[in-house]
Amino acid sequence: MRARNLAVRIALVVATATALLGTTDTTAGALPTTTTPKFTLNHIIRTTPFTGTSSSMRDNEGSAFVPNDPAHPNIGGTDSMWLVEDNGKAIWEINPYTGQLKSSVQSATWQATKQYNAGTDSGTGASAGSNRDPDLEAGAYDASTDTLYVFNGKCCTSSVLPTAYRLKRGADHTFHPESWQPLPSGSDYTAADWNARDNKVYVGVSKYLRTYDYRTNASGPTFSISGVSGIYGIGFSADGTEMYVANSKVHVLRVDWVNRKLMTGWDVDLTPFGMKDSRSVEVINDQFYVGDGYDGRSSSDPLRDAVFVFDVCCGTSPAPVPSFTTAPAASPDYTLNFTDTSTNTPTSWAWDFDNNGTTDSTARNPQHTFPGAGDFTVKLTATNGGGSNSVTRSVHVDAAGPPVANFTATPSDTPPRTVSFTDTSSGGPTSWAWDFQNDGTVDSTAQNPTFTYPVAGQYTVKLTVSNAGGPSSKSTTLTVSDPPAPTANFTSGAAASPPLTVNFTDTSTGAPTSWAWDFDNDTVTDSTTRNPQHTFAAAGTYPVTLTATNAFGSTAVTRNVTVSATPVVSTFTPSADSYVSWSSPTKNYATYTDLKILANTGSYEYHPYFQFAVTGLGGAPSSAKLRLFVTDGGSSGGNWFTTATGWVETALNWGNAPAITGAPFASVSGPVTAGQWIEIDVTAKITGDGTYSFAGTTAATDTVAFASRESANPPQLVVTR
Repeated sequence: MRARNLAVRIALVVATATALLGTTDTTAGALPTTTTPKFTLNHIIRTTPFTGTSSSMRDNEGSAFVPNDPAHPNIGGTDSMWLVEDNGKAIWEINPYTGQLKSSVQSATWQATKQYNAGTDSGTGASAGSNRDPDLEAGAYDASTDTLYVFNGKCCTSSVLPTAYRLKRGADHTFHPESWQPLPSGSDYTAADWNARDNKVYVGVSKYLRTYDYRTNASGPTFSISGVSGIYGIGFSADGTEMYVANSKVHVLRVDWVNRKLMTGWDVDLTPFGMKDSRSVEVINDQFYVGDGYDGRSSSDPLRDAVFVFDVCCGTSPAPVPSFTTAPAASPDYTLNFTDTSTNTPTSWAWDFDNNGTTDSTARNPQHTFPGAGDFTVKLTATNGGGSNSVTRSVHVDAAGPPVANFTATPSDTPPRTVSFTDTSSGGPTSWAWDFQNDGTVDSTAQNPTFTYPVAGQYTVKLTVSNAGGPSSKSTTLTVSDPPAPTANFTSGAAASPPLTVNFTDTSTGAPTSWAWDFDNDTVTDSTTRNPQHTFAAAGTYPVTLTATNAFGSTAVTRNVTVSATPVVSTFTPSADSYVSWSSPTKNYATYTDLKILANTGSYEYHPYFQFAVTGLGGAPSSAKLRLFVTDGGSSGGNWFTTATGWVETALNWGNAPAITGAPFASVSGPVTAGQWIEIDVTAKITGDGTYSFAGTTAATDTVAFASRESANPPQLVVTR
């Protein structure tokens, strides 16, 4: 952590720590109700390096807890905690229970992030540059919008600019910087969190707190809470009724947020546990997670930049008040779904479905199949740290009845007169019998069959469904039609060679089976190939007719095709691009707007990949150039190779990327600057239509970044023929 002048810090109402999201799976009241809390150290999460990696934090300034939500899951489908650091200009995503590193956001990404545009509610303006990430201090997760915020302070030179970043979740289930807002000069929000009670983000510094709204970039008036000072980190309970504080005394505090009052006895000294600089606080599953930002420990000390995890007792928590509801399941018969509705936050459940004293399930919301219809006595015992309580009640299971038959039919022209049937019966059928032609013969026993009719016409379709309660049937009249004749259509483009040659591509719909091309408008068929090539006698405009035919008829289309003797230039953008990271071998960067290249530094190494689908050539071009837009300059434009194709953009990572072997076919020596297009001659590598893949390496240890196809300046493959 960087040192600051105390007088300046006080004068500017500034603290030097990080903010944290304290959103948690627990509710207020789950922590012990006591005025004499007892903390015990459960374990530490090491960050130098992270578990199972060689990656390390260089400081520990803040954190934000992001609980997993199936509607927008985290990586691995588990809870995540983001750790914020300024020395490394990075944030790191970890599993808070195992310490496993999931992902990170590094300096080059912050610097390339675009300024917020209120008109589009997105980042479309200027790049952040190098003065808006040297003092990353605080993070806050807004669960209502699935948004992560990160705040940059003003330490430690006048060139550092206070900034707020907004991060959005990508298809890879993690967060990426999407835009930034400039904060007023002198702003230094060292603590931040989102409160679920009023749906607002709060920031803190010294003894002061205030709201912050990203879209309007406005901060509310400051206020303080008696007994709370030296704020380095804050977090809120899941229901927003409590706030937790890590402060400059290496203490954690618990605040009654509703009444804005420090709770008696909840000013706990953490120095006896070896903590030296408490910078952040989370409460996750009734445990306190406190980050230590002390810089004086050696790099080999496991406590350097660690997260301390504390258990807390004792006092009393109210025991649960058990209750539950039931609802019939769709299948199988005699099955009920049970939903726990207990209060006072139970942590375990024991269900006895037949009242014999034996626990049948410990799931919170189980499903159970009874032996038959009738009334059954069910007992639920709910438990937490405050004790256990039970409730016993009678539940009724209905007798099984026959299912109610129903289905839908969806015609298809491929193959002709084919219909897909979908069972929509209710009541849990266990068997199906389909009669597609009303002849009394069962044609299929599949639940969702497909049937092809011999001729067009009207057919009565009957579905009979059955279960233990008996059978049920439904009949529907279905009209089956022949498909229409194909609709002729085509595209054309100049071939690479010979001169005056055009490639024609059939784009007809309706599954034609034969094609007739008339290239010179003389009603004579010149080709029956589906996608022919034709050389014209001279430059000019020619009417070309394609007739497309199948068993159900023919249609024709005539288009004027211009034949030119001058070179034709085609520009292709990538069908896929991404980069891979040696330090994050399983991470995918498909949605990133920058593709990085970097030699192995001992901590990082990046390789960019580009894949192009080239069409319309018909042969080797006269010239082909790969053009890349530089977003972050450096000492070298890289060495370039061809690789195996077929890789998938959304799955590419260091572990499965195509190998880069042999000597490079081209190199871009010398420095490259941001805003510059570089060109790489790939003429010898483009032999005609097909898919081509390129990858880059470098010997330089300063990162260079190129714009990806998700950016405003996507890569280009410029082909001249």
